[in-house]
Amino acid sequence: MPNCITRHNQALGLGRFALALACFSLLAGPMSAGTFGFALLPPGGSLLGLPGVPVGWGYSLSNPSPSQWLELYSLEAGSFAAGTPISLFDFPVLAPMQTSNRAWVLDTEGLYQFTFDLGAPLGLSNIGMFTVEGNFWSADPMDPGSGGVILDTGSASQEYRVTNVIPEPGAWPLVSVALGWLWLRRRRAG
Repeated sequence: MPNCITRHNQALGLGRFALALACFSLLAGPMSAGTFGFALLPPGGSLLGLPGVPVGWGYSLSNPSPSQWLELYSLEAGSFAAGTPISLFDFPVLAPMQTSNRAWVLDTEGLYQFTFDLGAPLGLSNIGMFTVEGNFWSADPMDPGSGGVILDTGSASQEYRVTNVIPEPGAWPLVSVALGWLWLRRRRAG
């Protein structure tokens, strides 16, 4: 009979341990918290730019958490030389398991935009990192009545490169059309 009591006590001990582990897991949240997906558009983050002609990056962000909301609050970029960088990032809030993709649209949408100065040295490359940071919330952070709290933070980085190039001789007519379109667009806007 002592053998049965010992097994019963062992079973109770394992049951209590499993219950405590389950409670801790619920309070701690999923193990994937603190990580999220971040990619540049175009993939690889490399762009070729002409002096005076804007180029830019879009982004893809994904929240892999099945229960937590992701609120993005920071975008950091490396330094840029011989040109003008502009942040276009809209700092989205992603619901659980949601993905957000934004292509670059001149002056309005995407992650970042860059224009080489007209006097920028040919062949100059700007290489750096874009880093996005966010908080994982227990509920929708945009809903003041949700009672959500911050459970974790995370960040993700992607390398970028933009190189000042000389167009091929056959591309000059296309470059002329692009520059003319930009000139007309700015003339109408201003």
